[in-house]
Amino acid sequence: MADPSPAAGPRGGPRTPEGKAKSARNALRHGLRAARFSLLPHEDPEEFRALVAELRARYRPADAIEQELVDAIAVAMWREARADRLEAELLADLPPADETRTCGSDLGKSAARAGLATLVRYRAAAQLEHRRALALLEAHRRLAASRPASRDEDDEAPAGSEPPRPSVVSLRFEVREKENPLDTPLLRRLGRDPDLVLPVPGVEPRFWPKAQERATTGPFPPDGPQPYRRVPGLPWHMWWDHQHLLADPPAGAEPAPPSRDERARAA
Repeated sequence: MADPSPAAGPRGGPRTPEGKAKSARNALRHGLRAARFSLLPHEDPEEFRALVAELRARYRPADAIEQELVDAIAVAMWREARADRLEAELLADLPPADETRTCGSDLGKSAARAGLATLVRYRAAAQLEHRRALALLEAHRRLAASRPASRDEDDEAPAGSEPPRPSVVSLRFEVREKENPLDTPLLRRLGRDPDLVLPVPGVEPRFWPKAQERATTGPFPPDGPQPYRRVPGLPWHMWWDHQHLLADPPAGAEPAPPSRDERARAA
């Protein structure tokens, strides 16, 4: 039985190195400033391993130091791609400035401008990390070429060594449910699209996201209720009223009802 005395550590806190490491990853959101590289829940570990293997085949590291620098290049490239993806998601969540503009053009709010500026800094840091790793690799090879041909076997990378297996950060269930109530382990096992809201008989459309376990699977008759999609950046109960913000609503979906402002202008 665990020691309940105060000397055993903070009450309710992690008491093992594994628990402390897991607790330290709870606040990870985008992974662009993390000191220790980890994959996000939606990122594919095999895709990262393929990137590392491709870079190793291209640069052909001759020892353990070169192999570490090549892996650092892979991490920097991954973070650059992550910043590009986050920028696209950030701009997609911003509404158009007017009817003639596209999504992402309304930068009137200070929070939107600050988020975009922060993302630009993160991308610049990842690009600097990429250039630094390349420069260190070139400098190490120049230094190795100026030395005698003999090389210590301990410094050589083992032949056919596999790319590293990065740790994957898994979001807690309550955090994932807050971000998107449709992205649950049960619905994923059923093959449901976490962004597609299916009709639930006897329930108003704005409450469909919270009742997906009773949703119909289709096919949906043309004259019946149709599925709709989540709108990033909005609470789940507002998705139904804001389908017009999406570029391409699902085929056969019912037109979204007019919003409160549209009804006021019509009156």
